[in-house]
Amino acid sequence: LLAAIQVIRFGPIAWYMYGGAIDEDRQLMATYLLQWSGITRSWKAGCRCYDMRGVHSPTPQPSDSEYGVYDFKRKFCAEMVSFPGEYDLVVRPRVYFAWRRLEHAVQAPARMAFRILQKLGGRL
Repeated sequence: LLAAIQVIRFGPIAWYMYGGAIDEDRQLMATYLLQWSGITRSWKAGCRCYDMRGVHSPTPQPSDSEYGVYDFKRKFCAEMVSFPGEYDLVVRPRVYFAWRRLEHAVQAPARMAFRILQKLGGRL
């Protein structure tokens, strides 16, 4: 396993939610292939917008720590769009609390698995 992404589609919009890659074999650019696959599959499914979500600064400098993420996303974008930050509107507090707990419960094992894969060099 070199890289993985999660894309969620709803109506005409697809959102790139999460993604990651191991440092070894990064020159193979597996993340680029995965993004292209996500874009083309979303288009074939009827989506007309592939939202890669934001970066912290609209135009970071190459010396900034977030420049790599910005540059990666910029290479795919036909248009850079600025939106205000994201906020959760909590309508059902119990359900929201349960969802957040579940989200954290799933993320911890995923991070652990990713660290193990990194130690194994990304090969099973």
